[in-house]
Amino acid sequence: MDKSLTIDKHLIAFISSHGILDMYESFHYWIPIYSFIIFLFTFLELYTIHFFVYLGSIYHFSKDLDVNPMTTTLISFPLLYYRNYRLSQRFILYYLSFIHTPLAYYHFFKKYNLDLCILSLTLLTYISVFKIKRLNDTLQLMINNPGVDIQRYEQKLFLSILFSHILVQSNKI
Repeated sequence: MDKSLTIDKHLIAFISSHGILDMYESFHYWIPIYSFIIFLFTFLELYTIHFFVYLGSIYHFSKDLDVNPMTTTLISFPLLYYRNYRLSQRFILYYLSFIHTPLAYYHFFKKYNLDLCILSLTLLTYISVFKIKRLNDTLQLMINNPGVDIQRYEQKLFLSILFSHILVQSNKI
């Protein structure tokens, strides 16, 4: 297997594993958000879903480095415009891997104590995304073909999980 592909699989699994931390929020808070968004996204067109995810991501990432959402928007324009170029895709993947996800873990572990359950859930998520070929292949296709309908039902599901995560985390920090 190509070394860069293996590294990408690890990075995607690492990024994906931090989303499971939403389960430590109140069930009364995150379950309705995830349920509603997953239901809603089954009826929306893909371009509408991408628009929601884009807007949510701007706000979500602006909190990482405590920057104004307008600054994040301006930074995102070249990445959005050149989204089909490998350099833009690499930049986003590396930002998520080396800035966003470690910060999410840092803030989480500042709030909660590390225990076996937390470690087990994140590790199980990491291993699942890494080892289940269909999951990883779909996520790779979505990253390498941003904004494109890849003709897999999982695409809307993954985008609904991503947007739900953004909403759950919108009241943090």
